Amino acid sequence: MRTLLVNENIFGSVSHEETFWSTLGRLLPDTQTLALSEFNGDLTARLEELKPDLVISNSILGALPLPDGTKSIVLLQDDFRAMERLLPVTWKTIIKRILRIPTFYKDSIRKQYEAIGAADRCVAVSNQVASSYQVPADIIPIGINPELFRPLG
Repeated sequence: MRTLLVNENIFGSVSHEETFWSTLGRLLPDTQTLALSEFNGDLTARLEELKPDLVISNSILGALPLPDGTKSIVLLQDDFRAMERLLPVTWKTIIKRILRIPTFYKDSIRKQYEAIGAADRCVAVSNQVASSYQVPADIIPIGINPELFRPLG
């Protein structure tokens, strides 16, 4: 089976450090990676050209234009729903809500639901993330220390 991993970045953007995506790309047999931050072409044409059997992508990318017959797994990695709930309410956010102006979080959450809806399988990084989106998902815990990575204040 030929697998394609698609994410905004495959390696970390600070110092090209290993990430979940780079490690998965290295360990899965017959796997290619596609970092959209380094790709400037037509994504639909590129996916048609590669004709992968399986695409694994980050939910933040939204639903990808996959060729017919290509299976997909989407990784629900970022809990933008929880992040949005923790944002302080400012006049700017209130005005955006009233005027129904899309915000980063609303747009990201919409894309995540589109990706989940189009996927053959959803995988989440924790039970908490899956339950936040209220979607059935396989859980693959990616080592996160909740004591270290928590809201401040």
